[in-house]
Amino acid sequence: MKLPNKNKIRDHFIFISMALLLAFLISGCNDDTVGLSVSSTSVKSLEASDSHIVSSGNPMPPVPPESKFMTLSSGAGTGISVVGESTISVKPDIAILDIGVETFAESVALARQFAAKEMGSVISALKKQGVDDSDIQTSRLNISPSYDYEEIMVRGKRTGRQVLTGYFVNNVVKVRIRELEKAGEVIDRTASAGGDSIRINGISFTVDDLSPYKVLLRKGAVEDSLVKANHYAAESGVTLGPLISLSETSSPAIQSFQKDMAFGMRAMSESMPTSVSGGELDIHHSIQATFAIN
Repeated sequence: MKLPNKNKIRDHFIFISMALLLAFLISGCNDDTVGLSVSSTSVKSLEASDSHIVSSGNPMPPVPPESKFMTLSSGAGTGISVVGESTISVKPDIAILDIGVETFAESVALARQFAAKEMGSVISALKKQGVDDSDIQTSRLNISPSYDYEEIMVRGKRTGRQVLTGYFVNNVVKVRIRELEKAGEVIDRTASAGGDSIRINGISFTVDDLSPYKVLLRKGAVEDSLVKANHYAAESGVTLGPLISLSETSSPAIQSFQKDMAFGMRAMSESMPTSVSGGELDIHHSIQATFAIN
């Protein structure tokens, strides 16, 4: 048998040794490569003296000391915040009447014609009672079909269907009556002018000018906020500081109600004068105030 050449044996040995060395180096690099995942919500701080992070062979610069912590600061919730409220009761000087007419006819044209005639009589009666044109405003105008229901037989089965009978027209106006003592008389005479087509939906009351009351309402709201804030400070064992902010949460507004006119209509049907009483109205105002804590 012919023995292998010594040179060839040496070459194979060198080749195998280099291959093992290369495999070892590659394995070592893989072990030293570490994946880095940084979450902004989980990292609380980074020290400037920390080791540099190596990426693509280039070291990252150290984090400057001033960026080690992120601090959120907000003025919201600082101090004592309260709602100051003020309410005063006043006599109304205006009545607002919701009044209209309702007519019915087989066609839209006829229903509109009847409604226009009746509303004309209503407006004329209002003007004769001293109501100005500027105090009469149309608030609603509706035209709607009317149906009856009838039973019919279809293929031996009883069923029903709608049958058009005509059209309703509703024309409604809001009327400002500035002389409250005449409100009942205005209602009676206007209702007579409208006849059976008249519809009175209700009456409400208001104040024509709120300006004289706004100063009192604002003063009362500020005083109320101071009382509440001092109370909270005393109960909490702290000293109330100066006012930080103040804003209006609601402008002066009338807390009114609409009176049902069912009784008035019954009185008219019995030839009795309609009685209208304005009573009192509450005007409300509120603010939001925040005070510092010393």
